[in-house]
Amino acid sequence: MSTLVGTGSLVRLVLRRDRVRLPVWLVAIVGLVYSSARAVQGTYDTPADIAAYARTVGTSPASIAFNGPPTALDTIAGIVIFEVSSTAILGTALMAVFLVVRHTRGEEQEGRTELGRATVVGRYAPLAAALLVVSAASLLVGAGLALALLALGLPAAGSLGYGASVAAVGIVFTAVGVCAAQVTEHARGAIGIALAVLGAGYV
Repeated sequence: MSTLVGTGSLVRLVLRRDRVRLPVWLVAIVGLVYSSARAVQGTYDTPADIAAYARTVGTSPASIAFNGPPTALDTIAGIVIFEVSSTAILGTALMAVFLVVRHTRGEEQEGRTELGRATVVGRYAPLAAALLVVSAASLLVGAGLALALLALGLPAAGSLGYGASVAAVGIVFTAVGVCAAQVTEHARGAIGIALAVLGAGYV
């Protein structure tokens, strides 16, 4: 029997079990970034305001430590990304970690994976299903962020590039969560390892 047989059925099961949780994550991340970006646009709506922001916030060690290196702060698009990046990146990484651990180590811990394997399900099908669903969720977040920034009138190339970068972060931490789930006995331990990696990456 193929080690991936039954993956499609398990993908549908994961989607059915997360029919509420997954949309909440997606709407929360995209909605928060959209509302924050819109507020930033309304606050810094003149060249003088943008220049003042670049002089003050762009040179603040605290802001740089929290938001990362300042880039293109002489444009409203640069200010928007500088302000919302931490929210989008951390939110997407947390979504990926919690969901993928829930559907890998969490399922094994509760004994549901063994029940599934008693049917016609390949050895790696549960893992593949979790990876596919959470990676797809990360891509949806990235697409949603790109559309949100485009809706605010920001440049297309930058909006699409930003959405792709956030989606990539989600996929990376999906993989981190899966690896953590393979070396722990409990979901809590897997989440702890993955969040430690996230914290180290943030620093």
